[in-house]
Amino acid sequence: PRAAPRRVALRVHCLRAARPPAAAPMPTVTLVTSVALERGDAKLAAVLDALTAAFADCAKVPREYVHIHCVAGALGTFGGSSDAPWAQLRAVVGAGQLQERGAREDLAFRATKALNEALGVPSQRAQLMIEPVELGNLAIGGNLLTSFGYACLVSGWRAPSQTG
Repeated sequence: PRAAPRRVALRVHCLRAARPPAAAPMPTVTLVTSVALERGDAKLAAVLDALTAAFADCAKVPREYVHIHCVAGALGTFGGSSDAPWAQLRAVVGAGQLQERGAREDLAFRATKALNEALGVPSQRAQLMIEPVELGNLAIGGNLLTSFGYACLVSGWRAPSQTG
């Protein structure tokens, strides 16, 4: 009996929490490249650092919000050939992020430059796709990132089934 009022109080706290800024969602980036890389590789560290900085700056979020997944040594073709390095970036961002054309152009330039300088990928063999996602279609820690879910994520509240 005592747990129910406590949950209600926590829910009220979560609902009263400030609505997240439009840029709050974390850019989630997948880098797929034909370049062979290994954990601890200086080239990998350089490209991840440069891409993290570019996404953080252009999406207006802290560096800690940028998540990058790297698939290195991928087999495939780009432009009909596999004789030169290639890379593809797929970025899932919150709806409202990177809406301005200038921000997308700056990101495209900086990402291509990072891929070229760190991995030797020619600019014509670098591709960036930016896909917006609504907060209600993204979950972290078992909570959809609606304003309620985001507030609960920030406050640390978990649903009773998640507290074990």
